[in-house]
Amino acid sequence: MVYDFIIIGAGASGLQLALRFCEDDFLKEKTVLVLEKDISLNNNKTWCFWEEGKGNWGDIVSKQWNRTKVKFEDEVESDISPYAYKMIKSKVFNDYALKKLELNPNIKVCYRETVSKLNELKDMVEVYTSNNLYKATQVFDSRIPNQYFKDTKSLKLHQHFKGFTVQTHENVFDDSIFTLMDFSVKEKDTSSFMYVLPTSRNTALLEFTFFTPTVFDFNYFKKTEEYLWNNFSLKPIDYDISDSEEGVIPMTNYNFNKHSTKRILKIGLAGGWARPSTGYSFKNSERFIDEIVLLFKQGKPLDLMVSDKFTFYDSLFIERLINDNKKGDELFKVLYTKNDLSFILKFLDGKTSILNDLKIMSSFNPYPFVKLIFRKILR
Repeated sequence: MVYDFIIIGAGASGLQLALRFCEDDFLKEKTVLVLEKDISLNNNKTWCFWEEGKGNWGDIVSKQWNRTKVKFEDEVESDISPYAYKMIKSKVFNDYALKKLELNPNIKVCYRETVSKLNELKDMVEVYTSNNLYKATQVFDSRIPNQYFKDTKSLKLHQHFKGFTVQTHENVFDDSIFTLMDFSVKEKDTSSFMYVLPTSRNTALLEFTFFTPTVFDFNYFKKTEEYLWNNFSLKPIDYDISDSEEGVIPMTNYNFNKHSTKRILKIGLAGGWARPSTGYSFKNSERFIDEIVLLFKQGKPLDLMVSDKFTFYDSLFIERLINDNKKGDELFKVLYTKNDLSFILKFLDGKTSILNDLKIMSSFNPYPFVKLIFRKILR
């Protein structure tokens, strides 16, 4: 069985890529195979991002906000216009994507297909699974390479999070504003905060998040209970938990690009598509997919390089947190209290100039970062 493209993994990046192939006039006649090892997709995730206007996902956005707050000793409220902060539930996205893909006879999605081997030839790639042998001229692989987990040279910080969807018996939330970071909750010796997305007056997603160099288990529910009591005077009898989600996002300067070849391109987290300093990846995937489609149209090889000035900035930020993790809230406090938040979002989108970047950097005490820069030069 021969295809033009094979996508390994039906996660957010894989399905976004398949949808672009399905919708783009230049590529929609190409044959595409999506291979997914699980029978059912992970439907309990929440993806958030910011953008101007309706964007590509306006029909499936479940909630959006134009106002946010960040809490340190005091609260700082911000209007993020012209941006809107948007939420998409993975089940809604998966149903939407698969329904559209099913309408295209050139695209096939196969479940229970675990890829065991890739064999790259001169003109194609052989994809061996537990059941079949497939061939394609180009493969997109969302599996994180094993070498990443064995690597000891790159910087690695882990963003742990677990969220609970809370339904209260009374109206207690203001759903016109979301909490980006609340540092009033803290886990010892970590950069930690609560993230609150109220979707109605009595429903909200609360996620406790913290950064550590190592991965470990944690009692997230206790932190969430304490937060609900301290901020809303809610006892366990006052609310119900309807859903939960959790994960660990790698924040790293590891060079994922080195695992891509002429005909096998790593995508998603495995391609370094998540912004290392934040972990945001859903909207970031659009940018990389735009580059992929453009390169196809130009007849150029898919030589996507993630490394740029923002990769360097992120590397400095990650190393700063690793060296003094418990002071992360101080770094974020400077960032959010001395800069306009819409300007910060533009910076995190990778759309600012060097002069803009220097303006943000001037907010911080330069000494620790200068030390890190010289350390990098001397390595």
